[in-house]
Amino acid sequence: MKKTIVVVDDFQISNEIVAAELRKSDFTVLTTRNAQIALSYFDGRDIDLLITDYEMPIMNGIELIKAVRKIKKYEFIPILLLSSVRNSEKKQAAFDEKITGWIQKPFVIDKIMPIIKKALS
Repeated sequence: MKKTIVVVDDFQISNEIVAAELRKSDFTVLTTRNAQIALSYFDGRDIDLLITDYEMPIMNGIELIKAVRKIKKYEFIPILLLSSVRNSEKKQAAFDEKITGWIQKPFVIDKIMPIIKKALS
């Protein structure tokens, strides 16, 4: 059965690049540029991984992660943060929310695929 990955990034190009690469690797991908819409995907369906940006308008990545972790079915879902944030306090806040990994922007798509596959294993 195909794995389902939610990709959330308000920067459209990042969102499209990651989603296209995941689809080439035969994943089912749900994308949005809005964390509140992303939260609606966590409605009981099977989701195997969340990849989210950190800094987004309205609801940031940390707020999204906290909301997802409160939903029993998804409290242990692997989560990768994809971000240009370099602030060590913000990175620590993300790891405090039990993220699986951090992907620094700008990124090289070939280098993030092994991180994604490891998060899913």
